[in-house]
Amino acid sequence: MEPWERALWEAHVGVWRSRYVLYDASGNILDRHEARSDIALDWVANQYAQRNIYTRNGAVEVRRYAGRFEGSRLLIEGEQLTGAAWPVDRRVILLHFRLKEGPTETFELITLGDPGRRARVMQHLVAGRMTGVTAVFDEERISSTPAIDARGNDLA
Repeated sequence: MEPWERALWEAHVGVWRSRYVLYDASGNILDRHEARSDIALDWVANQYAQRNIYTRNGAVEVRRYAGRFEGSRLLIEGEQLTGAAWPVDRRVILLHFRLKEGPTETFELITLGDPGRRARVMQHLVAGRMTGVTAVFDEERISSTPAIDARGNDLA
């Protein structure tokens, strides 16, 4: 892995707060929710973990993802999905994942903005046809220290 690729992955470590908005093909809003994402990695153990906590209409949903690096590519596995992410340039990561059940796949572009900010957009496809777009707004890093370790265990 090139030093700039390693630095890019490290720039995503921490706790991120964001707001998701899902649009259908006509531009109608299908869903809005808040999220907190904890991202941790351990280069020595080649482990990556992410915990997303979604809050929607007062209900809380937690999803966890584990990953490992093969070169500069991150291979990701979660309860509902499997995928890979890779650096495009010094600020941009492309993520592609598929749901384990059903034909849905998603392409996500994650761009580092100003320090402590990210811009994200996801294209959702079913059988090769785009069915929706999710925009992630107001994403900011609220801590550089995640509340999980690189194995996905909650800390404290």
